[in-house]
Amino acid sequence: TSSQTKCRYMLCQLINNVHFAVVCRYILVDWLIEVSTVKGFSSQTLHQSIYLMDNYMNVNKSIPRSQLQLLGVASLVVCSRLGNYC
Repeated sequence: TSSQTKCRYMLCQLINNVHFAVVCRYILVDWLIEVSTVKGFSSQTLHQSIYLMDNYMNVNKSIPRSQLQLLGVASLVVCSRLGNYC
C-alpha cells in the first residue's frame, strides 16, 4: 500500500541521514586529530574538544555541512584556552 511505501521511504531517509552524520563526524574527528598533532595540542585537549563538539551537535541537529570544520576548530581552540575547565 501507499502508506507502507511512504514509511519505507521515510525509514530510508532516516538511515541515510544517520549514516551521513556518522561519516561526517568520522571525517571531522580524523581532521581534528591531524590539526591537533600539527599544532601540538595535548591528547586531553583533543578529547575535550571532541566531547564539546559532540555535545553541541546533539543539541543543534541541523548544522550545515559547510560549518562543520568551523565547529571543530572552534571547539579545539576553546578547549586549548580553557584547559581543565572545558
